[in-house]
Amino acid sequence: METAKAQEYEKTTDESNKRPERAAVKIYSEILQAFLWVVQDETDKKTMRERGSTRETIYSKDEVRALKGKGSDHLRAVHEAKTIFPYSRVEGVNEDGKAE
Repeated sequence: METAKAQEYEKTTDESNKRPERAAVKIYSEILQAFLWVVQDETDKKTMRERGSTRETIYSKDEVRALKGKGSDHLRAVHEAKTIFPYSRVEGVNEDGKAE
């Protein structure tokens, strides 16, 4: 079973571009046997990386949606790639499980 612990990394509204409050959720994945972060979008991923907030793998909500329903082998392969290439992004996953 997956467990989650919400942890905020920014709680301010950026008046210059009207971005709402931002939050990141740290999750422990039983399938991956690892902690990972889920953030709103690619901008939030970049912000966390630039601040050095974490060394764990970061996924955007869109990446999580693209991986939903995929098998554990596919999830492990994608996670391994994202761990090796921290600034990478999941665009989609083909029916055969290979990243697009």
